[in-house]
Amino acid sequence: MHHDLSYVWEKFFTTTLIMSQSEEPLAERLIGAYLGIHTVNAEDMPTGDLQQRFRTLKLKLTKVAGRPDDGSVRATVTRMDPVQIRQAIEDVVSIYNEVAQAYGRETNR
Repeated sequence: MHHDLSYVWEKFFTTTLIMSQSEEPLAERLIGAYLGIHTVNAEDMPTGDLQQRFRTLKLKLTKVAGRPDDGSVRATVTRMDPVQIRQAIEDVVSIYNEVAQAYGRETNR
């Protein structure tokens, strides 16, 4: 299913806002961020570069197989070191920034 750019912007805005306001540890914030944007597809991104960056982020956060009581995102993030977690959070915020810019251009036409 293809989502329009307003949907993508809304998902990333909400995710970024929740990450910034949460008092949870960074790993939990990152897990929550993935859950907030997991319904977005790479094809929903406005450019080929963003599509690839989003695919890479999703793969980075789901590369460890989950157990029945523990999904692949939690299994992956709990194995990441603090530097990897911070980098993944920066990736989410950076992608949001570019989505917001594209959404702003689209709505100002």
